[in-house]
Amino acid sequence: ELIDIKQDIQQMLRELKTAKIQLAALMNLPPERDYNLVIPERRLSHLKIRIPGDEMVRLALQNRPEMRELAYQGRISEQEAEAALLELLPGIQLYAGSNFDSNDFLIDNNWVSWGAKASWNVMKLFQYPARKAVTDAELRLNDQRSLAMTMAIMTQVAVARTRYHYLRKSAETAAQYNSVQQKLLNQLRASETSGAESEQALIREEMNAL
Repeated sequence: ELIDIKQDIQQMLRELKTAKIQLAALMNLPPERDYNLVIPERRLSHLKIRIPGDEMVRLALQNRPEMRELAYQGRISEQEAEAALLELLPGIQLYAGSNFDSNDFLIDNNWVSWGAKASWNVMKLFQYPARKAVTDAELRLNDQRSLAMTMAIMTQVAVARTRYHYLRKSAETAAQYNSVQQKLLNQLRASETSGAESEQALIREEMNAL
């Protein structure tokens, strides 16, 4: 029986060691870095979630880098659509200059000329429908990706809240079990001192309490 209890304790130690490594990864600490946790004085009632579900979803959508990336991709697609449209506009070139002619028979042999030239790339005009179809498809695809990512994040938040709720219940049950076990241990210590219980029973309960 003592060996069985020892095996349970060893399994708990393995779980604690793994949990400490996982916590170090969440805090961006190297795996070999040793650290100590300061356990605050608090009651289990303080572990209740104070933030409403819709507020948690809003914070998750606001801080997830995937949503920011999709927003940037949407802006890039919109700018590409605007660039394709601007390429269809004719190019306008302004010019101005002064002129001189050495012919003495001219009434005015000095004059100033100015004007404008317009050019239009016909090939761009034929390519625009295909480019517009591509950019429109990219925008629709980006909208679908954004919708799918939003649903995935909302699901993650809902699952996390549910898991947290049941883990908090498990923590409350563990706290109750520990309280009862400590009371039993105190009674057994008193009984062992008076000779009513054996030392083996006391050791067993001490290991259970551990």
